[in-house]
Amino acid sequence: MLRSRSHRDEISIPLASTLVGLASMAASDIPLVKLKVSDPKTWGASGWLSDFLFHFIYGFATVTTYEALPKLCKTV
Repeated sequence: MLRSRSHRDEISIPLASTLVGLASMAASDIPLVKLKVSDPKTWGASGWLSDFLFHFIYGFATVTTYEALPKLCKTV
C-alpha cells in the first residue's frame, strides 16, 4: 500500500533521490562489468559524472512520483 511521507520521515527527497539513483547505477553498472561490456575503471571524470547525473535524475523522478501517487489516488 502506498503512503505519503509524513513530516517525521528523516530521509529528505534529495537524499532519497541520491540513494535511489546510486542503487540504479549499481544495478546497471555491475552487469556491465560482470559481462565485460565496459570497465568503469577506464572511465574519466566526465564519464562518471554523466553516469551519475542520469541515474540521479532517474532517482528524483522515481521518488517524486512515489510521493505524488497517494495524493493522485485520493483525488480519483
